[in-house]
Amino acid sequence: MNITLFLMGMLFLAFFIVPVIYIHRAQKNKGKNFLKHFADIALKENIKITHSEMWNENNCIGIDEVSGKLFILSKSDEKEETTQIDLKSVTQCKFSPTYRKIKGNKNISVTERIDIVFSFNDSKPEKVVNFYNTNGSATLSEEPVFAEKWCNKINGYIQSK
Repeated sequence: MNITLFLMGMLFLAFFIVPVIYIHRAQKNKGKNFLKHFADIALKENIKITHSEMWNENNCIGIDEVSGKLFILSKSDEKEETTQIDLKSVTQCKFSPTYRKIKGNKNISVTERIDIVFSFNDSKPEKVVNFYNTNGSATLSEEPVFAEKWCNKINGYIQSK
């Protein structure tokens, strides 16, 4: 009786634990593959990423501290879009969230966008990099913290050059 109960318990655990482990590993491998793909595309552009991070499953940012280039990859179902920014010509990086008020309640606001805005030392117009947009993503999670962290990292790099 005890052996049968033990075997049934183990079988029950196997049916629930094994799929969870499998799904977790698949997601982890997908993230690693995306980071490798990101680094490969950057290398084709002669950018050797020294530090990179993903902020969701379709977006990655990295910096080449030697050449002073920032590289961003945004992937959607239809296409991949890359952005390069030469940090040697950037004077400031600014964290720029955009909010909207909820109708009927003036005290509550909802985040519409999370951007970082680059200002340049020559006559170039400002460059906006979007980290979150209500049109493109249903839920807001770590994007504000992530964008502010990278903005501070970029400003630190700009000040040290």
